[in-house]
Amino acid sequence: MKTILILIAIFALGFSNISSANLVSVISTNNGSGLFTYKISAGIDPYFFGGNTNFLKIIIPSVAVVSTIDPPGWISTINIDDTITWECTNPVLNYVDYDLVDFSLQSSILIATNYPINKTGLVQGEIYNTNHSIYSSVPTNTMVSVNTVGFEYFEIEGPAIPEPYIIILFFPLLIMIIRR
Repeated sequence: MKTILILIAIFALGFSNISSANLVSVISTNNGSGLFTYKISAGIDPYFFGGNTNFLKIIIPSVAVVSTIDPPGWISTINIDDTITWECTNPVLNYVDYDLVDFSLQSSILIATNYPINKTGLVQGEIYNTNHSIYSSVPTNTMVSVNTVGFEYFEIEGPAIPEPYIIILFFPLLIMIIRR
């Protein structure tokens, strides 16, 4: 019985990696002064994300963002839902390949934390082979090209999300200061 359970566990672990894509690699860093940088490149899978203007996007959650630093060929938008969207501005194809691309944000919060799985980064775009040809899951001809689009979540480190109890603890102190 023990042998069967071990074999089932090995089988399950072996197939757990098949279901998860690994098209991007992300290195999160921070300088301790609220500057968070995300170095994004291709992952270990033999495919790239790609696209042109407004199709290839990187979305990163954050809080208290003061400014962003955009890499060449990208523009950022700070959204009201505490996310930053970087969009490719090249009218020709651009790829997330083996060259590191740095996306940075400056937050007024200096403390870093690893974001939970439900609040992670996202890359979305078309899928390309490593030779930069379109990946297609179905046969194509010269008249019609069927491309595959996709997205992938990745874990990041970012500014610590303020906890509500901190506001509750400092609220009475704020009232006392105002009354003086």
